[in-house]
Amino acid sequence: MTSKQASNRENQLSEKIFAVATFGFAIIIVTSILFLFLNFSPRILVAINITAAAFTGYQTYRASLIQRRRLEELQKNQLTELREWQERWQQLLQETQDATSALVRMRDGVIMLGKGDQVLLINPAAKDLLGVSESVDMVGKIFSETVRYPDLTRAIRVASSGEGSQKLKLEITDGDTIRPLKIRVDHFGSLSENHLLITIRDETESDRKSTRLNSSHANISYA
Repeated sequence: MTSKQASNRENQLSEKIFAVATFGFAIIIVTSILFLFLNFSPRILVAINITAAAFTGYQTYRASLIQRRRLEELQKNQLTELREWQERWQQLLQETQDATSALVRMRDGVIMLGKGDQVLLINPAAKDLLGVSESVDMVGKIFSETVRYPDLTRAIRVASSGEGSQKLKLEITDGDTIRPLKIRVDHFGSLSENHLLITIRDETESDRKSTRLNSSHANISYA
């Protein structure tokens, strides 16, 4: 039962109580007229008044009892709805925490950009792979103002225009080490929303395996 329906029922009960009270008051007036102008026996008039008062009191009590029971039912329903919302909220909170935990543990970088290339989400792996300090808070900032790689900026601009997914390889210098990255930029949602998902993978180990494999093939060919 909604609060509006409950309010309507309360109004209806109030109208019934008022109608019963009006009926009792009318009976008293009628009996008074009968006594004054028609010379009815006082005993009959007293009996009529007692009957009318009893009927009015009973109907008023009955209506009040029904109203109280309906209010109790409304309170019970509202409490049930509140518990259901609390359970849903706890479930949603748990799912969010699980998703956040999984995102933090991921080895691949994940970045979500909104309108104007504003950073909506970035996980620690993405910062590490792009050479951004973990202490830098990028959420809410323009991505290109913190990360300045022309090829990546170009891929973001092309994907934003709706020209499809963009793939590129980027080499990041980390001290004396050059880290090869495989990056994909995907557009999702409507063009007006302009949301982008950027995934970053470290290809260092893959390149090492490829180098070892090529070296092994070269040795076999030489032999």
